[in-house]
Amino acid sequence: HSRNFTLAQDQGELVFRLRTILTDKNGTHPSLRVPNVFDNTKFQDILISYDGRVLSAFINGIKSDHSVELTPRADLSLQRFSLAYINLWIVKLLYYLLIFLPAGYILYILIEKMRIKKNYVYLIFLMPGFLYELYFSQIHENEMRLENIILSVLFSLIPLIIMKFSELHITKRKLATEHI
Repeated sequence: HSRNFTLAQDQGELVFRLRTILTDKNGTHPSLRVPNVFDNTKFQDILISYDGRVLSAFINGIKSDHSVELTPRADLSLQRFSLAYINLWIVKLLYYLLIFLPAGYILYILIEKMRIKKNYVYLIFLMPGFLYELYFSQIHENEMRLENIILSVLFSLIPLIIMKFSELHITKRKLATEHI
C-alpha cells in the first residue's frame, strides 16, 4: 500500500512518516521518530509540521529536539540510516564535509595548475558554498543561511590550509638540509 503519511506508535516512540519525492512509497526512509512520547498514559497534544524542508513534531506545544530534513542534500546524507537518536547537526556536518572537502581539493589543484600567485585568488574558496546555498535557497524558497555558507567555506578551506602547511614544512626541510 502507498500512504501519503503515517502517524504511529512504536512502544514509547511517536513515529511519523511522510511520503515525498525523496522518501520511499510509504515514507519509511527516513521517518521522524520522537522518543518517550507515549511513556505514560496521559493525553498528548501532537502537532506535526512540514515546511517543505524539515519535518518537525510539537508535543504539548513544545517543539521536539528531533526533526528530519527532507531535501535532496539530506537524502544524500546519512538519513537513509536510522536517525532516531542521531543529532541532525552531526549529519549536517558530515554532509558538508563530504561535499566541500573534495571541492576544496579540486579548487586548490586548479589554482596550482594555473600557477596563479595572487593572494586574492583564494577568495574563490568562498564561491562553492555561496553558490550552493543560493541554489538551495531558490529551490526551497527560503532565505540563504549564513551558518551553511560558513560551514561550506570552512570545509572548502581545510585542503588549502593542509596543503599550505605541507608546502611550508617542505620548504623548511629544504632550507635545513641546505645549511648542513
